[in-house]
Formats: sequence, structure tokens, C-alpha cells
Amino acid sequence: MNLLKQALILILALGAINTYGQVASDSLLLEEVVVEGDRFDQFTGGNRIEKVDSATLQNYRNQSIADVLAAETNIFIKSQGPGNLATTSMRGGGASHTAVLWNGFNIQAPTLGQIDFSLVPVSFLEDVNVQYGGAGALWGSGAVGGTIHLRNRGRFNKGITVGTSARIGSFGHFHKDISAGYSNNRYAGSVKAFYTTAVNNYPYYNTAREGNPLERQTNAAFQNFGVLQENYFRISKDQELNFRIWLQSNNREVPPTMTAESNTSELNSQFGRFTAEWRKTGTRVNYFIRSAYFNETTFYYDTLADINSETNFQSLINEAEAHIKVADNHLFNLGINNSYHTAQSTGGYPEGVEQNRLAFFSSYRIRNKANTWSGDASVRQEFVENITAPIVPAAGFRGRLLPWLKLKGNVARTYRIPTFNDLYWQPGGNPDLVPESGWSQEAGIVTHKTFTNTKAEAGLTAFNSNIDNMIIWLPTGNFWSPKNVRSVWSRGLEVNAKIAGKLNNIGYTISSGYNYVVATNEETTSPADRSLGKQLIYVPMYNALFNIELRYRDFQLRYNHNFTGNRFITTDNSQILQSYHLANLFIGKRFKKGKIIYDLHAQIHNLWNVSYQVMQWQAMPLRSYQAGISINFTQK
Repeated sequence: MNLLKQALILILALGAINTYGQVASDSLLLEEVVVEGDRFDQFTGGNRIEKVDSATLQNYRNQSIADVLAAETNIFIKSQGPGNLATTSMRGGGASHTAVLWNGFNIQAPTLGQIDFSLVPVSFLEDVNVQYGGAGALWGSGAVGGTIHLRNRGRFNKGITVGTSARIGSFGHFHKDISAGYSNNRYAGSVKAFYTTAVNNYPYYNTAREGNPLERQTNAAFQNFGVLQENYFRISKDQELNFRIWLQSNNREVPPTMTAESNTSELNSQFGRFTAEWRKTGTRVNYFIRSAYFNETTFYYDTLADINSETNFQSLINEAEAHIKVADNHLFNLGINNSYHTAQSTGGYPEGVEQNRLAFFSSYRIRNKANTWSGDASVRQEFVENITAPIVPAAGFRGRLLPWLKLKGNVARTYRIPTFNDLYWQPGGNPDLVPESGWSQEAGIVTHKTFTNTKAEAGLTAFNSNIDNMIIWLPTGNFWSPKNVRSVWSRGLEVNAKIAGKLNNIGYTISSGYNYVVATNEETTSPADRSLGKQLIYVPMYNALFNIELRYRDFQLRYNHNFTGNRFITTDNSQILQSYHLANLFIGKRFKKGKIIYDLHAQIHNLWNVSYQVMQWQAMPLRSYQAGISINFTQK
């Protein structure tokens, strides 16, 4: 722990020195270079895309990405409580069926195949985009239910920028973050750091006990600290180089369930993420070469059970691709990816395991001269030692039927490579597992209309997805072991609408969304298996959201309301967790003094004081309060 903290301090110091050096140096004026976007920008025309804008992210600056996704999208976040594990379910898929990309690199752990979104601070990011549906041809293994893109951007010609924010709240919650940066025409650099801590002793009604007594959560404290250092260099008018360093330390207690008397376990982790990318922009060809190194260690302690385990994984990712403009309306992409993973776990595979993946991918996009219609096709082939991965194609289109009506659609093959735990865990790992694979389809319409001082848009998407050879863990004698025994059929509808405008001196934005998801098991594991045709556990059939934001001068009022339907907690659908409504209220006021901007805000979470459970017997807090301030200075 001390070594990581020293490294964090060193990175902060180096960032400050680098920033100072850039301020003192002369800048060479260069022409503005617009680098054509990556695969996400160019080859996802047929997918439903949901973007969380920068203004919305600013409202969550002191929180985690899990909070943003839960409140602002229809993704179901499976949370085990504030500061604890938070994973996703998209279109009926599990946590390992959502690919998570940070600036183009998949940051899912090869051990479990998922990421904890409660450990990703909003203050470290500029863009959060959600791509629904299968996208394995673009992003590889795990992009089954959807893909979440987390991105940073270099901002040139901003001069000196400094920002800080602080927040206090119920249950001993305290958050602090700082940022400092400098940019001119050739260089953009920044250092961001955050610290979050909470006692987390929130009250809840314990529905597992007679009379549903009001109790306080125990052993739930957490403390997270991280730093992100970014550097962007314009080598010339057509070349850009960037590298990033993200270090973080996370320490948290694991709270007991409602049925347990107490718990003393802790789950701590440390990780370092290092990336570099070189881009060259030409008249006809753009080149991209990027590399990443990830190193993460997780420690689990339980004094009562006498458990002290450590798991470490390391990933080295190298990727090269080229965008070739064959003609004015034809774009071709060709690339290669090599990912090497190694892991060791004192509890599961103490001798260590490793895996090398080599993938070739290509995409093609065509559009008409008026840019009202476009189509794209992609394909990927991945090679993994001792595992046969399928060829993964995809095709999509989007077009304008009428000035106010657009149509889009997509069909894609999906797959997921078994994780290290699936293959090698001792005892139970199954090295004979094959990849999960399937197909997904979607079709949607989007309509938009502009009136006087008002813009309105709405969308409807229907989707279908099948997954074969799904991996589940089953009891085998004295331990559990994974097998390719399940087939899942997921289908449904997604509806979203938004209207924004101004009424007299009041600006307003109203948005809503509704998801209907049926995800059923289509294959039984034994004659006694009663899950055939039943909804998967912890996949709500219905969920909806409603947001309204009012702006008057420098005041902001935002109300967020989410509904999560019943979730089955047994495979035969005989038991359910009750549906619930959650509401949050945000009030903010902005002050400007010269080039300094002050933002004051207050929030009420769980406004209506609802007692609810996201996961069975995992206590969730009743109403809570937070208040904070942020201060930002930009030279230009």
C-alpha cells in the first residue's frame, strides 16, 4: 500500500513539473488537425447508441460511473450497496456480457471477465457512451449485451486549467478531487486525483427478521484514492502521440447480508493502467498504433473464516489499425490485436496461468453522397491457444426515410472466451470449456422535430439475442464446476424520448426511457431442472426512467426517477424480489467571477425513503443527503 501511495505522489509531482515546464516553453503554431474518429465513431451506425453528455457528467463529478449508469440509462446496475460491487446487466446478459473499454482498451479482468463500476470515478472521464447489442466484430470477446465506452480527450489551446471539488454527506461520506492542466497548440497535459471515504453505517429495514426492524449497516466502510495523468503531443500537423497513467487504491469492508449476524471480511485492490497511442492522419489513410499494460492485485481477508487470499493479473495489449478512404464515400478499416494475459491466485491457481490472444479485424462503411444512408460490415477472427473461437461477422445500416424519421438496424455474431476462473480454478476449473457464442439483431426508428425554442426526439428499438454454450457453474461432488450447458434467448423493446426547450426565462429538458426484456433459459441441465422457458434471475422484465431538469439563470433543479421491476431470484421463478421506485433530487447554483466558476450543489438520494433490495438480502440505504462545491479556472 505504501509503495502505491508513493507512486501516486510521484506521478502528481511529475505532472506538476511537466505542466510547469510546458507553461515556460514557447509554442509552435500549428494548423488545427481533426483526426477522424475510431471504430466507435465510424462503424456503429446500426447500433443503438446512448451518450451521457458532459453537462450531465458534471452533476455526478463526485460520484462513480455506477451512479451515472443507474440514474441516467436503462442499464440495470446490480449493486450490493454504496461503495460495494456494482456490475451491469444489458439486454438480459450478465456482467461478463458487457464489454468495458477505456480509450479503446478492454479493462475487464481476465480472471472474472467483469469490472466493478463503483471503482470508476466520474471526475476522471470526459465521455461516457453506451453501445447496445452485440459488437464482438469490433471489440472482441464479451461484447454480447452491449459495450460501455469510457474516454478521455486532450483539450488543446486552453492555457492553464485548475479545478477542485469537495462533497460531504450522510453516513460519514467525504469526497475530494483536484485537477490541474496546461495546454497550448502542441501539448495538452493534466493531472487528476480523487479521494473518497465513508463510514457507510446507513439505516435500513431488515426484512429478513421478524417485524422488519430498523438496523444500521456494519462493516461497510470504504476508502478509495486514485490519480490519472494524461499527456497529448502534436508531433506535427498530422501526427499525435498520447499516453496515460491511471493508478488507484481501493479499500473496503464487505458488509454482512441481512441474514447474517456480522461480518469481518475486507476486499482491497490496487491497480495500475498505462496506455500509449500514436496517430497519423493522411489524406487517404489514417494510422493508429496503441499499447496498454494493466496490473491489478486484489486482496481478500476474512478473519473469522481464516481466509487470506491474493489474486494478481497482468495484461499487455498491442493493437494497430489503419482507416483507408477508398473513395469519398467508402471507408475501409484493417487491424490486428494481440492481448497477453497472465494471472496468479493463492486461492485458485497458485502456480499461475497465462493466455495469448491474437485477433484480426476489418470493417467497411459505404454511404451515399448526401450522407442520408450508410451501411457498414465488420468481421473478426480471434486465435486463442487450446480454444477455438468463431469467426465473428456483423453488418448494420442507418438511413433517413423522411426529414424527421430515421431507420437503423444491425445483425452481429457474439462470443465470450471463458475466463481464467472458468478454465483453471482449483478445484472445479474446466479446461475443456468452449466459448459462448450466438447472434444478436436489432432494428429501430428515430424521429426528431424542431419547433420554436423546442427540440424533440424519440426512438423505438426492438432486439433479439441468442446465446449458446452459456457457461454456468454447477455442483459436482464436493465442489462446483463450470459447464457449457445453457442456451439463452433474450428479446425485447427499448423506448426513449427527450424534449428540450425554453419557456419564458426557464430552460427545461425532459427525458424518459422504458425497457421491456424477456430473457429465458432454453435448455435444461437435468430432468429435475425447472428453469426451462423461465426468466433469468436478476434480469428485470421492466424498468423505466424519467428525468426533468429546469434551468433559470444560474440555478439548476433536476429530478431523477427510476423504476425497476420484479426480479426472480430462483431459476424456476418461484421467488421474486419486489419492484421499487427510486428518486433523486439535485439543486445547484453557479457563480462566475472573472475566469473562475463556482458551483454549489445539494442532493437528496432516495427522496421518497424507499426500502428496497437490488440483490437479495443486500441492504440498501434509506434517504440520504449530500452537499458540495466545485471551483474551476480556465485561462482561455
